[in-house]
Amino acid sequence: YLTTASALQGTFTVDQNSPPSATNFNFIGEAIVELNALGVSGPTTLNVQADQIFTEILPPITATGTPTSPITFQKSGSGADPVLKTNGLPGEENAALDIVGSDFFTISNITIRPAGDPTDLEFGIRVQNASPTNGAQNVSLFNITIWGANDPVHPSLVGVQQSQQVPPTSSAGANSNNSYQNITTNHGGPAIKLVGDPTFPDANNTISGTVDGRNSNPGNSDLFVVRILNQDGPSLGTLEVKNFAGTGTGAITAVKI
Repeated sequence: YLTTASALQGTFTVDQNSPPSATNFNFIGEAIVELNALGVSGPTTLNVQADQIFTEILPPITATGTPTSPITFQKSGSGADPVLKTNGLPGEENAALDIVGSDFFTISNITIRPAGDPTDLEFGIRVQNASPTNGAQNVSLFNITIWGANDPVHPSLVGVQQSQQVPPTSSAGANSNNSYQNITTNHGGPAIKLVGDPTFPDANNTISGTVDGRNSNPGNSDLFVVRILNQDGPSLGTLEVKNFAGTGTGAITAVKI
């Protein structure tokens, strides 16, 4: 940990091959702990080193940015995207990474792989509200790859899911103005699933770019590659859905609204 007493701002690295310092974390989870505890006081960028594998269980991200102090996790350097290997926190309904009530938060060019039994992981990245009046808003995920079992018998993993922990009591508690672009999966389950509240639906969320299934096989289960429910003003932008190839009796639908 950096053990700073003040809110973060500026540029930091996440690099296992460099010693911990005032600007470098050795693990992604350490960076998240500091962000959650201290918050940010200006634009904050965390450059995650390419060609590294981080095997760890991450705490939920609860830190929030602002329009003038956004938070960004991104790949740094040439080479393969950094890999997070995890099966999430113990228990059912677990995700590799939870974003809970965070705003103005961007993650790009990260690969997620299960650390153990791939059928133990239910979600790759899950975006949720923190309370009835605190939704996750202005979150951007792009160039994300999520690997699972690609097992037709267990096609339950959802690549990216946006949903509620608790029902919102106002539009502030909805998950809105979020963007999902270029999501790659191979696990046989839905790639992107946006589930809002019928009374206070999510608003103005965008899915664009390519949703690539890498020959995902849902087997005998019906598959909605992109599922949109209780959303106000969703946008699909320029969207290409490809490489979902079932070998069983299940029907594959590109987008279900």
